[in-house]
Amino acid sequence: NMLFPIGTKRRPMPVPKESTAAAFKKNLPSPELTEQIREGMTYEEVTDILGLPQYQMVRSLIVFAYKLNDGTEFAVQYSKNDSGQYIVAETNCK
Repeated sequence: NMLFPIGTKRRPMPVPKESTAAAFKKNLPSPELTEQIREGMTYEEVTDILGLPQYQMVRSLIVFAYKLNDGTEFAVQYSKNDSGQYIVAETNCK
């Protein structure tokens, strides 16, 4: 897997410009917050809970990664639904 800080040229999903700063954010989400993320949630719903992601992981689907305040990493994989909206397809905590 390759990691790209948000704001670099390789981003297949539109991400707000503020997310470049997210790569350097100091208030990291807690592992407890990740328990709120469910399959079928939209990108907007996830960022309302976790804030903007720090990295985009390049795989066959779109995957954003969050550094958590306990030192672990939480990945959220998105796919497009029938209306063209990105929704959570899978999550993974390392």
